[in-house]
Amino acid sequence: MKDYRELSYHSDDNLTLYARDYGSPDARTIVLCMHGLTRNSADFERLCLELKSEYRLIAIDVRGRGNSEYDSEIGNYHPARYVQDVYSLIELLKAGGTNLDNLVLLGTSMGGSWRC
Repeated sequence: MKDYRELSYHSDDNLTLYARDYGSPDARTIVLCMHGLTRNSADFERLCLELKSEYRLIAIDVRGRGNSEYDSEIGNYHPARYVQDVYSLIELLKAGGTNLDNLVLLGTSMGGSWRC
């Protein structure tokens, strides 16, 4: 049994992207976890399992990594594009009624260098 819900969503250029969703959908604080260059959402599993009783944690797979779809356009693999993909996820969450007033961004390596 998985300790997370699988989340699929689409980027604005129609790639299917993936994230792991830990904790209660009603949690007051949401933490978006963004991995490094050659990594994926599984990097955050231990942290998410430890904190899921207090927070909702969403660990994304950046396009072309983990369970997210590969982009055939190599020019789309850059931080500005990844930020736009995060905005697509945020819009999905908002459309589903998720309160994002207490949104925290957590990144490692490449994931820590984006400017959302």
